[in-house]
Amino acid sequence: MLERFLEQQPAVCAALLSQEVRKGAAEIFTLTESDISCSEDVITALKPMKDATLLMSEESSPTACLIAPLHAKLIQDMKENTEEKSVMIREIKRVICEDLSKRYTTDQETSLLNKCASLDPRFKALPFLSKEKREETYKTVITEASSLQEEVHGNLEDSTVKEANISVSPQPEVTELQDDCPTTSKGRASSLLHNLLGKDLL
Repeated sequence: MLERFLEQQPAVCAALLSQEVRKGAAEIFTLTESDISCSEDVITALKPMKDATLLMSEESSPTACLIAPLHAKLIQDMKENTEEKSVMIREIKRVICEDLSKRYTTDQETSLLNKCASLDPRFKALPFLSKEKREETYKTVITEASSLQEEVHGNLEDSTVKEANISVSPQPEVTELQDDCPTTSKGRASSLLHNLLGKDLL
C-alpha cells in the first residue's frame, strides 16, 4: 500500500491542489517530506518480510523445508542494522528480530524444520546452521532413515506374498504430467528465493 501511494504521490498531490477538490477548504492536509521519508524507510525495512510472504504464497505446494532457512535469513537480515542511518529502520528491524526470535524455539520444532531442510536439495548443505547443529541434523536423519528401512524390511519378511496365481492386469500408460505452475510464477519464486537467501544459503 505504501509503495503504491509513493508511486502515485505526484498524481495525488496534483489532485489535492486542484480547485475542484479544494473547493471551500482553507487547507489541504498532505504528507510532509518527513512523512514521505518515513514511508520509504518502512518499505525498505519490510522488504525482506514482503519477499518471504510472496515466496510462500506463490508456491504451488508450500513445504516445511523453506521455513528454517527463511527464518534464519530473516533474523540475520534484521540483526544487521548497525549501519542503517535511519532510526526508524533500525527500530523496525529490532522489533521484527525480537518477534522472529520467539518463534520455532523448541527442540522438537527446530529439529523437525532442520531435517526438512536437509532433505531439500537446495538447502541440504544447511549453511544457516552451525557445524555442530549440521552434524546433529545429519546424524538424526541417517538414524531415522535406517530405522525406517529396518521396519520396512521386517514387514516385507513377515508378509506372505502370493504372486504365482495372481494375474497382473496391464497398467495404463503414464503420460508426462503437465506442470500446473506457470513459468512466470516459477521464475518469480526462484528470483525471490535468490533475493532472500542469496548464494550463501542456496
